[in-house]
Amino acid sequence: MDTDQNKQPQSEQPTKKQKAILARFPSTVEVQWGKKGPEALCDLCKQWIGLGTSVGSLYALEQHKGSSICKTQISIAENSEKATSIQEKIQQQQHKFKNWFTVPKQQERQPQRSPTLPVVNTANSDVPSIQSDGESSILPHNSALSRSSSPISVSSDEPIASDCGNTALHPLIIDSPPHSTRSPRYFDSFSPDSRSIEDGSQEEAISATEINNFPFKSPGPCLDSSASTHLEDSVSLVQRLGPCPGIILSWDSGSIFTTYPWQMHSYHPGSLGFYFSGIDEQGNRFWIRSLNCDGEVSGNQACLSCRAIETSQSLRKLRDRAIDISKYSNFEYYNHEQLQARTRDYRAQLDTSSLKILNLQHKIGTLVRVIGDHKRFVMVIATHDVPHIRLLVKTALNQNASYKEITR
Repeated sequence: MDTDQNKQPQSEQPTKKQKAILARFPSTVEVQWGKKGPEALCDLCKQWIGLGTSVGSLYALEQHKGSSICKTQISIAENSEKATSIQEKIQQQQHKFKNWFTVPKQQERQPQRSPTLPVVNTANSDVPSIQSDGESSILPHNSALSRSSSPISVSSDEPIASDCGNTALHPLIIDSPPHSTRSPRYFDSFSPDSRSIEDGSQEEAISATEINNFPFKSPGPCLDSSASTHLEDSVSLVQRLGPCPGIILSWDSGSIFTTYPWQMHSYHPGSLGFYFSGIDEQGNRFWIRSLNCDGEVSGNQACLSCRAIETSQSLRKLRDRAIDISKYSNFEYYNHEQLQARTRDYRAQLDTSSLKILNLQHKIGTLVRVIGDHKRFVMVIATHDVPHIRLLVKTALNQNASYKEITR
């Protein structure tokens, strides 16, 4: 336990010296001691901004407020709140309609004989024909409706009243013969592929197409139009959920094949904040996704994290370096064209240096020969008594003669 307490970061409990430094900042701004020093809370984007080494100065915070980074953080926070609110509403509607339209499994009953049915003339009536294959018949939406999970037996002479108070001229559900059983159909989260297995029997799920053609689509006597509208909206929202497509990389610095620093994804993949996710058939447009991509979105637009890449600082730096890069920058940040330009510059410098070396070699050879002649002239004077040597040297110099000519 003592070892774990000693491993706590120092930023949680600042020292006396750090507290003294924090006390020198204005009390109108909330400050704390972070990993890199004092930090101030921006009241616009709610982000902690490093204040640097200037004690008591809020210059870094003032420069941050209203900047593109601050505006981007504000936009991301607002869009995130909207997305969370929409997602909660969708889940509430799904849960609400699931409870409304889920039909519980019918309890098993003792086999009994089907009652005697009245003879109904269906020639000029809307009464549906009674099926004889052992399945139940369901009335259209304009007939009486009952939400009871158990089937309603048919009497011989009495009409059946619905929950809404209307009187029907024919039964809602006709009991099947004892030898035939069938599980009811139900809504399950509005998913076309959803299935439910209960007590060893598999239930059928209503697909999205059947939902649109369901009799309750038009307002019936027991389901108002607002509920039908909410049902259609919920189904359409769920149907539009799909994978996030990402965004198209906007690159105005030239051809992306020669002006984009591809090697950055190998040297510093985490610092960029995105990765390539697709390319079109012609190979001219590239799609990128954020490292924090949500994965699924409603509609054809990208998620908020992917759309925030367009105004991110990392992508802006890539574009700026593609246009103009400092000659003191590391070669890891150069693109192909910039590396070619630096190679041509170095080649020109190498050719110039080689020419200078050749000229220096020629000068050195000339100086060596002159020094040799001077040494021979000195040796001749030192070993021989040449008469009138002063006059001889003076005449040779006037005629621009070298030491070699004098010693002949």
